[in-house]
Amino acid sequence: MTTKATDSHTRAPLRSTYQRIVEEIRTGVLLPGDRLIETELAERLGTSRTPVREAIRQLEADALVVHLPRIGSTLRELDHAETSELYEMRAVLEGTAARFAARAASDVELAALAELHRNMTQTDDFDDLSRLNRQFHDALLDAARNRFLIRSTQSISK
Repeated sequence: MTTKATDSHTRAPLRSTYQRIVEEIRTGVLLPGDRLIETELAERLGTSRTPVREAIRQLEADALVVHLPRIGSTLRELDHAETSELYEMRAVLEGTAARFAARAASDVELAALAELHRNMTQTDDFDDLSRLNRQFHDALLDAARNRFLIRSTQSISK
């Protein structure tokens, strides 16, 4: 019989590996059409193949990866319609987050959002802007104080 502590401990490498692969997708280290080779990912991420294999399975379940016969797991490419639908949903969810945050955010959270926005308008560095943009949207979601909205937004933002 396993305990919650044991389950949590054994799943930590999977969560970490999964999150690191998702981050590589977000930052363009991994691109649509790239093959996900377990041994290469395990070596690069400094882990064994087991958490990489499980992370790839989770990415398949999230529809970010497809398994192609004789090719293996590849990062899925979104077509134009899927991309449009994705951005339409993000606009709906983020608009809702802004409305909820306007109602629920503390003065400290509002000041942090204003500071992030100010920093975004003052940088010319794309990587810095990308990082600040992600922080801004994460802070907006946190200020909305709605865990279902957060989960929904996170599920389509991978």
